[in-house]
Amino acid sequence: MNLFSIPVTAVRVGFRVARLPLDVARSVLPGGSRPGDRERQRAEELRRQAAERTAEADAKLRERREQAAERRSSADASAEARKRQAAEEREVRQESARQVESTRRQSSRKAENERAAEIAAEAPKGRLEVLDAVEDAQENREQALTERDEAERLAGAAARAKEERKS
Repeated sequence: MNLFSIPVTAVRVGFRVARLPLDVARSVLPGGSRPGDRERQRAEELRRQAAERTAEADAKLRERREQAAERRSSADASAEARKRQAAEEREVRQESARQVESTRRQSSRKAENERAAEIAAEAPKGRLEVLDAVEDAQENREQALTERDEAERLAGAAARAKEERKS
């Protein structure tokens, strides 16, 4: 029995109770039993059974609908939970990617700064090497100029000596 079959049962029992005195009087009186009474009782019993089956079917249908609604609600809740979890996982992956990118940028900046520091440290050495090379080049030039001047002087002296010998 369920919530909806209770009123049907109450009405049916109420009619039976109301008819009870009439049925008792009819059965006690001679010729009180009519030929249609059995058919009426049978029809009433069939209607009662049909009403019970209908009430049971309605109750089962209502229960199935409630279960379906609960399953839908549960499915919606689990879908929403999966959606939230996916969003959280996506946020975690994005945060991780941001951290990796930040670390990569910091490493890149650090490497650039270290390379700049190495270049700055090597620059004076390079300048010294350049200055040494320039100094060597100037010394070589001066020596070449000195040798050329000496060669010219000697050539001039040889030319004068030759002239003197000719004259």
